[in-house]
Amino acid sequence: DPVQHDILRLVVGDEALAGRARPGGIRWCVVGDSQQSIYGFRGATVEAFERLARAAAERGARRPLATNYRARPELIDFLNAFFPTVLTGGEREDEIAYLAQHPSRGERGGTCVELLHAGDSPPAAAQAREIEARALAARIVAACEPDGPESVLVEDRRTGEKRMARPGDVVVLLRRLTQVEPYRRALEGVGVESIVVGGSGFYNRQEVYDVLAALQAALLPGDPIPLVGFLRSPMVGLPDDAIWALLSGWSHRDGPLLPRLEAMTASGAGLDAAESAALADGLEVLAELRLRADREPPADVVGWLVDRTGYAAVLDALPDRVQRRANLDRLLTLAERAPSEGAVLLSDWVALLKRRVERPPRERDASLPEAGDRVRVMTIHQSKGLEFPIVALADIGGKMPEGLGGVAFDPDLGVVSKWWEDAGGDGEATLGYRAAKEAAARRERAEEGRLLYVAATRAREHLILSAGAVDHWWFSRVREFVASEAGAELVRATTHDAWLPRYTAALGQSPPLAGSGIAVLEPVSAAPGEATARELAALLAGSAAPAADWPGARAAAEEAMRRGERGHRALEHIPLAVTAVQVAAWLAGPGALPEPEARGLAAYLERRVLPDLRAAISVAREHPFRLRAPGGGIVIGTIDVLWRDAAGGWWVGDYKFGEADPDSAARHEAQLAIYALAASIVLGLEEIGGRLWYVDQDERRELRWSAADLRTLESELDAAFARLPHAAADAASEVPRAMATVGDL
Repeated sequence: DPVQHDILRLVVGDEALAGRARPGGIRWCVVGDSQQSIYGFRGATVEAFERLARAAAERGARRPLATNYRARPELIDFLNAFFPTVLTGGEREDEIAYLAQHPSRGERGGTCVELLHAGDSPPAAAQAREIEARALAARIVAACEPDGPESVLVEDRRTGEKRMARPGDVVVLLRRLTQVEPYRRALEGVGVESIVVGGSGFYNRQEVYDVLAALQAALLPGDPIPLVGFLRSPMVGLPDDAIWALLSGWSHRDGPLLPRLEAMTASGAGLDAAESAALADGLEVLAELRLRADREPPADVVGWLVDRTGYAAVLDALPDRVQRRANLDRLLTLAERAPSEGAVLLSDWVALLKRRVERPPRERDASLPEAGDRVRVMTIHQSKGLEFPIVALADIGGKMPEGLGGVAFDPDLGVVSKWWEDAGGDGEATLGYRAAKEAAARRERAEEGRLLYVAATRAREHLILSAGAVDHWWFSRVREFVASEAGAELVRATTHDAWLPRYTAALGQSPPLAGSGIAVLEPVSAAPGEATARELAALLAGSAAPAADWPGARAAAEEAMRRGERGHRALEHIPLAVTAVQVAAWLAGPGALPEPEARGLAAYLERRVLPDLRAAISVAREHPFRLRAPGGGIVIGTIDVLWRDAAGGWWVGDYKFGEADPDSAARHEAQLAIYALAASIVLGLEEIGGRLWYVDQDERRELRWSAADLRTLESELDAAFARLPHAAADAASEVPRAMATVGDL
């Protein structure tokens, strides 16, 4: 930018900068790429560098660096054919021409640039991005499918060997992170974890808002806004129609809202039983917060709030759960530091937190572990200087804000503005304003071309250009190129219709939402007042739990347990869309099963399991849950498979390895019944079906539970809890009725 140019001039001197350095004087070198000048909003200009470079060229001191050491030759062919239509040069200094590149490695063959678009009938603007995100998610899944017809081969930078792409090789680039949610949801839906790099500031995250709303609702009972925010948050979970029923007929003139709600808890006020219970529970939380506020330090109060409401478990069920939990942990750390910032009382820390929310410091989300095998999502500006095996440039057809406001600054004309005769009108553009607007449009267009170039040149192996809407010139320019003879050879174009069925088929491929433990194999460590579904199933069936208390039994079943553990891990991730022929290959390959086990399990799946799951509307696997029994005990476990069939009915399924005897069969049925109870409460079901899949015996048992069966099971759970040595009488106040982690199916 001009300031950097002035710094250089002051350091080396005018004579040296003009190439007239004295012998032994200062020598200088500047390296840059005008095609990557994308920071106009920070004051950067192409002109500053171009003037310096042109002056160097006139005295023979400019050297082009045209060898591309990053991209494969086919990608460079695309860049050289397409970008001369984007970076065309012009009379203005910021309208630069494309500099052709040369590859540093030999030809490999094959098309490595794709265009995903809506076809000749684009959807409405409100739906375009959602549809595009789903198609793109399906394409990413296919790109990472081992030995699949659409898989992408990449070069491993550590070994130099070619290998199949993995999610960690993929980056999704967006012009703005405000567009990120549809893409993150779509990836989550098909079981591909993603990490948003440099997301919204920490103090603008929902987790901060939720905790702040709860604390303000307790400390400021006269303010209805944090109170409603708390009731709508996952800590209470009242739906909007229940909130509406509570607020109907109330106004500020009627006095504070909180006493009204406390009076309405007894009457129900149009709420159903679950909503009334949630409201009463939420008001109890606020009352306890007020009592603790002056007696305990902020960290203890916030920690109690999170534990009491089960808030952390709810975050585990949401998209971007890793980031959400990291943000919550950071907030708890800040609460621990409150006394060192002079906030000894909870009210002091809440006031400090509120100020930071209203005027956030320049901070990112809480730091995360390395991206690992997750798709990265970031802005094009954030990607500058980086490179990735596979780049998916999303939303290239989405409309972006453009133009000047009513008053603006032009670098040549100075301050310009419209003329308002009526303060309520749109204003009339003056001559100076129109000239400035035209100049701004040309500057923006030129920089957008360079931004597109930066995005495309982040790719090493494969580039996907994805469009939902068709409102931006990026898409029209790409579409025109694809229609040309050169473009038809270099770019493969497919419509969303080719990928949306694959998205539907891959739905539910989600990883565990609360860790990688497999509840049916190893009992989960339970806190006082908690028990695993496996422990309780043993008591319901009238037998001891097959845990560490029975070392002899565990030793006898050791091989079956090992096979079951391997099988569960493979079944958690196996794509449902694979064909019958591919099942065994997948299990022996990415599933990491020994070949004989893979063949046997594949045959069983094709006969007993996959036909139902492929036909399902939605499928979720290895889904954890926490459920409070009526007496207060907490049941924890993980459902192997939860799905909804084509008729709308819900099912739970559980895989079993090893031989089944009458005693174990009773335990298995009781365990599946507990899963069914948890799912029915979370989903609001009157009945639910279940399947026990006995892999080694090539059997499948089907069960069903009515509303009466489920109510009976609830009472039996209380009796089972009473027989547990670590059951605690006060557990009733610790967790909401159903801490659902069945996601948003």
